[in-house]
Amino acid sequence: MIEIKEIKDLKKYNVFLYGAGNIGKQIYSVLVQNGIQIDSVFDKFASSNNVFEVINPFVDNVIDTDNSIIIVTIFNRDVNYNAIKKELNKLGFTTIVSIIEIFPIFSEYDFNWFWLSTNLTYLKDADLIKDLFVDEKSKEIYSQIVEARKSYSYEKLPCPENIQNQYFSEDVPWSPIGDFIDLGAYDGDTIDSILTKKITFDRIIAFEPDLKNFNILSEKVRSSGIHAMLYPCGTYSRTTQISFSNDGSEGSKIDPSINTFSSIQCVALDDIFNNCLNQNTYIKMDIEGAELDTLKGCQKLIKKYKPKLAVCLYHKPEDIITIPKFLHEIHSYKFYVRQYGFYGLETVLYAIP
Repeated sequence: MIEIKEIKDLKKYNVFLYGAGNIGKQIYSVLVQNGIQIDSVFDKFASSNNVFEVINPFVDNVIDTDNSIIIVTIFNRDVNYNAIKKELNKLGFTTIVSIIEIFPIFSEYDFNWFWLSTNLTYLKDADLIKDLFVDEKSKEIYSQIVEARKSYSYEKLPCPENIQNQYFSEDVPWSPIGDFIDLGAYDGDTIDSILTKKITFDRIIAFEPDLKNFNILSEKVRSSGIHAMLYPCGTYSRTTQISFSNDGSEGSKIDPSINTFSSIQCVALDDIFNNCLNQNTYIKMDIEGAELDTLKGCQKLIKKYKPKLAVCLYHKPEDIITIPKFLHEIHSYKFYVRQYGFYGLETVLYAIP
């Protein structure tokens, strides 16, 4: 096991990167700025770009692996790091590190990669939150998440369940559903799951602020003939207009910190729903870091209707503490947590009244 405490420690090795996506480009640029020579950038699928040349090591495999370190610059819910590591071992690489393991040496850079952070003070209340979960499976998953974050260890993260069951876990009592409120509806992917699983519901109420995504969502709902109401806006703690990072992907998000001419209308759910929901309302929140703010904007709704909730907990480091704590203070929910993606992504908190 090698110890790398600073970027300059990499100068002792022949450095390779595996992963030519956005994170690979960010890490490549930072390392080069710090005088680290990158021997090669590997990727199974990507092609060369204006930042670096990309090699497929499983085709062009004449590689000197002596005194080498390979950093897997992938942070993706659908990619199993251990499978990549096994393939690279077969090529002769023995020193392989995940982006999670090496993240602390980049502490001075504001990468904003979901839950990854070098400030772990938010975890001081982790044991108190763990006690809120009602089943042993949730307690175990939560403990694994906390320990993985404390130690920057991919290996300690919980194994993901089938992502097709996201928001509809087979061992969480989320049914029946009356109104299904889909916050962060994207292109209707969760609606697809509902229809595929033949889940019964009264109506769907969906919010999606990215207009490219909204148009796809609207066409999908229209062609399916389901009973739905669609809102081309985001949700927040208050009804206002907020800066928006809009790229037409599922990662489009509210970002009050950016200086941009792109803004969207956001609403507080308490301003939208007044005496018009039923007691079997189920709210799903996958809104790229705006979950806590949105919960603050629907406190009256929660107290009145006591909806079932499925809330993503991985967009910000502190979400695994602040969100269950906030909900616990509003209502005596029964909490469950399930993991649906690799790298500690797609973590969902279920709150059942």
